Amino acid sequence: MTFVVHADGFEVWLSDRLARDFPDLVDEWADWLEGFEGVSDLGQVDHEMVAADGLLTEDLKADILTWWAARVDDLSVD
Repeated sequence: MTFVVHADGFEVWLSDRLARDFPDLVDEWADWLEGFEGVSDLGQVDHEMVAADGLLTEDLKADILTWWAARVDDLSVD
C-alpha cells in the first residue's frame, strides 16, 4: 500500500495482492473511506487505486492501516 499526497487530495495505491485477492474488501474499504470526515469526491478507478479530495492526516493514514491490518495478514506499507 502506497500513499501519494497532492495539493488537493491524495491517492492510495493498493498492492496487486490486495487488488487481486481481496476485491470485495477494496470495495468495502472505499465505502468506509468515503464516509470518513474530511474526505470527499472519492474516485475508484479500479481495485488498485483510490483517489480522494481532502487532507491525508496522520490519523487518517493510521486508521486506514488499522482497517486493513485487521482484515489482511502481512500487510506491506510504503
